[in-house]
Amino acid sequence: MDQDWWGHRAEKRTALYIVGCDPRDIPPLPIRIDEPAYVVSPWRGLRAGMPGYRPQLRKAEREATPPAFAAWLVELARRTTAPSRAYQRRAASFEPRRLA
Repeated sequence: MDQDWWGHRAEKRTALYIVGCDPRDIPPLPIRIDEPAYVVSPWRGLRAGMPGYRPQLRKAEREATPPAFAAWLVELARRTTAPSRAYQRRAASFEPRRLA
């Protein structure tokens, strides 16, 4: 998911591994389809003036987490339950895959 959905000024991708929460109980996601004005890291080969170029944010702003995203994560944590021992054994053998 992208942190710009919660107000970050750049497209800042974040991967989450959620356990102990039924998918129906995950808080609503404020999905946005517009393109952020900035990037966290520059794309190779793109320079100012080229189509698709977006400037990079300064380090402090790149590393910041939007307060709305932090609140969403806290709400998600409140909705989770500890997994059973049987689930923990199955999960220990799970090989995670990266989603595109």
